[in-house]
Amino acid sequence: GDALVFASEIKALLVDPRFERRENLRSLAGYLTYLYVPPPGTAFEGISRLDPGHKLVVEGSRVSIERFHRFETSPKADFSTVEEAADRLDALLLEVIEQHMISDVPLGAFLSGGIDSGLMVAMMTRIQRERGDRDPTRTFTIGFGSEGRIYDEATPAARIAALRHRSSDPSRRPRPGHGTLSEHCPAIRRALWDRHGFAS
Repeated sequence: GDALVFASEIKALLVDPRFERRENLRSLAGYLTYLYVPPPGTAFEGISRLDPGHKLVVEGSRVSIERFHRFETSPKADFSTVEEAADRLDALLLEVIEQHMISDVPLGAFLSGGIDSGLMVAMMTRIQRERGDRDPTRTFTIGFGSEGRIYDEATPAARIAALRHRSSDPSRRPRPGHGTLSEHCPAIRRALWDRHGFAS
């Protein structure tokens, strides 16, 4: 076309009356295969996205994509033993999580039953104990019932909450009746304008 429109979110592009909404079948295939849309694709034909560390350069009729930053993997610290590295990682995680626990409202955590959320809840509970806070960490998870048992993490999440972290039993919500999620949650349907992230 003869126009270049850009934004930080696709939602801003969809309001352009010149844009015809057509699904990108290649991106759909990528999502169904990998559970995310491989870059530079999006859910819509005619809309592409820039990879991290890249910029779009427009010079007259010439359009190009250039890299302006490359992530370096060189270590920022040297450790003599694995134990020393683990201790440093433990201290950094505790520091970051404690910074995010500053709030004037009750705190909670989404507990999926995996390593990452389990570790986060364990450290939240550890920080609360050091503060003398007797209230357990409130944790939440989502179950899918027997039909979605392959994705259901409610049982391992409850086990982690009850046995390891002194956290409250994850709140479980009964699955609504038959139908799609979008039928039960119109707000979610309006928000799901693209599929860039992971399934969880």
